[in-house]
Amino acid sequence: MRLWREGHEFSLDLIGTADAPPDTLAIISRLARLALAKRPVRWLCHVNDADLSQAYEECSFTVFPSRMEGFGLPILESLWYGKPVVCGGNGAMGEVASGGGCLIVDQNNPVALAEGIRRLLGDPATLQELSEEARQRSFRTWDDYTGDLIRELKEVRS
Repeated sequence: MRLWREGHEFSLDLIGTADAPPDTLAIISRLARLALAKRPVRWLCHVNDADLSQAYEECSFTVFPSRMEGFGLPILESLWYGKPVVCGGNGAMGEVASGGGCLIVDQNNPVALAEGIRRLLGDPATLQELSEEARQRSFRTWDDYTGDLIRELKEVRS
């Protein structure tokens, strides 16, 4: 709400599910209040691959505020599409984010998270710079990882 109250114009699509029923109820309640305030926000829950791909292609950037993510695959997906990500910098997410294209914030702090979003909404130069970094990232394929594993196994057998 804070960013809309400040006059920023954007729409927000939430993709994915909440971890526990109390979280789900809180999200539904908050979304109802946002709808009453005529804010452009949708919770899409589960989406198929085509809809997810379309969401990545149509967005300006993504926000990944996970606090319990094991790896951060949505970060890589966003970067694959050349879209910057506002995300945390801890653990595996930090390793993924450190290669460029990410605006790292304290995802546990709502003010810091809002500031990251505000920055990408209001600073076209930063958005462009991070977009370029995202497009320049190179990604390893499953074949790359399989080749590494086979080489390691051959060394162990030798």
